[in-house]
Amino acid sequence: MALISTAATILGVFLAVYGMINNKTLKKESALTREAIQSNMEAIKSEARLTREMIQSENRSTREMIQSENRSTREMIQSEDRSTREMIRETTKYIADLIASGKRGLAGGQA
Repeated sequence: MALISTAATILGVFLAVYGMINNKTLKKESALTREAIQSNMEAIKSEARLTREMIQSENRSTREMIQSENRSTREMIQSEDRSTREMIRETTKYIADLIASGKRGLAGGQA
């Protein structure tokens, strides 16, 4: 019986020492894991910031390009509008001259 009691005591001491060592190891691993996660979080936040800045820059660039194209299109439409109005004036004047010369021709032929 004393032998069993001694063996149980030795086993208990062994388990206690093993538990303390294992606890320290787990705490170290936990700290290292936490540090790795924080490091990764910083890298992810940094990458997200860079991505956001790039998107904002591209957004500004695209907006400026669209505004420039709108301006160019507006100028072209205005120019074409002026050309069309001038062509209509010239055509109207030409038709009016034809009509006037035709009336003169008719008036001259009847006399």
